[in-house]
Amino acid sequence: MEKRIVKAVVISKQIHSCFATVSSGDKFLKIVTNSKDVDFIMENGKIITSTKFPGLNGKKISDIYQDDKYIGIYVKSDETFCNVNKVSEYYANTPEFKNLIQSYIDKGFNDGSDVPAQIAFWDREKEKEKKRLKKQGVVLWMGFDEYKEHPEFFKGGFSDDVMNSKELKAYISKGSAYGWIGNSSVRTATHDKQIEEGLRKRGISPSKMYNWISSSDGRHFADSLEGLTKQEQKKAIENYLNNMYNKCIVFGNPTHKGNLKSINEITEYFGQLGVLLPTNEKYNHKKLLAIFLKQKKIF
Repeated sequence: MEKRIVKAVVISKQIHSCFATVSSGDKFLKIVTNSKDVDFIMENGKIITSTKFPGLNGKKISDIYQDDKYIGIYVKSDETFCNVNKVSEYYANTPEFKNLIQSYIDKGFNDGSDVPAQIAFWDREKEKEKKRLKKQGVVLWMGFDEYKEHPEFFKGGFSDDVMNSKELKAYISKGSAYGWIGNSSVRTATHDKQIEEGLRKRGISPSKMYNWISSSDGRHFADSLEGLTKQEQKKAIENYLNNMYNKCIVFGNPTHKGNLKSINEITEYFGQLGVLLPTNEKYNHKKLLAIFLKQKKIF
């Protein structure tokens, strides 16, 4: 008879301290055991009925993460203080919140101590994810420490002309970056080359591409590519290049103050002047030439 593998089991429950999804004041309580001692069905959506762990009775399983050594069970969070007052008010230091935490401790939960088996599991998951991203050709498949030591890893498919721009070099020098260039889930060298080629064709100089590839808009666009096929991603980039051009112009304007109001004002003004590319049409070189002529007259 095949010997049953005994896995470490960690049952976690989040106790909200305010209305936010996650807050520094929240508590993450745990019950540490093993698969041999678990006497309830470990499946998503199941309501727990247990003799060995009566403190779990009635709790709904919301998520399960596991491998061949570990099972992590997350039960529905406690939202007692989620909707008390929907403002930036935190209850972490109130007697009521502390009493709630104590009630769970009395039921067998531990007060959020680190569990080696849980840490080891998430370390294994990180390594799996790195291998998956590397296989898919994602540029930033490594970790923060590597980028901090080697900011050149951000290069991907961008040319030296783009990467050597003063602003971009300064931006990535600390090893952390936002925008398109900081995306670590879908951005590939192929994407970078398509973007640079498309912006060059539209007249954006390599140094000015920084204005979009480092922006929040660039990051949000990268996020929008998740779950798409490579062909769908290619089409999405092509369809968004006029937008990228416009953002480079707007974000690079000296009057840009770095906030949404400023972006909207500059965009509206440039739109009235007719110096932005239409975002709902394919690229048209004749229209771009007409825009350049307007820009020379206006600026």
